[in-house]
Amino acid sequence: MFSQKELLEKFLTKEVRTLLKELNEKFSQLKEFSQNFLEETVKEFLNEKGIKFDYLVDEKQVVAKKYGAICTPDPFLFDENRKLIFHGRIDNAMNPDDTATENTMQENIQKYLAGEKIERDFDPSIGCSIK
Repeated sequence: MFSQKELLEKFLTKEVRTLLKELNEKFSQLKEFSQNFLEETVKEFLNEKGIKFDYLVDEKQVVAKKYGAICTPDPFLFDENRKLIFHGRIDNAMNPDDTATENTMQENIQKYLAGEKIERDFDPSIGCSIK
């Protein structure tokens, strides 16, 4: 059974995991910050590390609403053409301390990577509602 952290560790390269950890540490040191400060910090970090990929700051949750995100975490799985192929839960644990009996996202990632069909493209997420 995989937690959200374990899922990321399983499917992300060591380099990406290291970068995410560094970025998280940088944010955890901040006491207060505005959205502009957050954006500038992310840009600075990405430039510092030579990373070039798209990211989105969805301050008013416009994109989240268009995709139907209703809680956190509410993950999305896209294919190489940026087509949404799954929206839903990471697993079926109702609380962070519960043991999951289904690892929905992991199974769907593995199916996609193996060229298999993902049976359900939506499985309601479990988490705190987005306000």
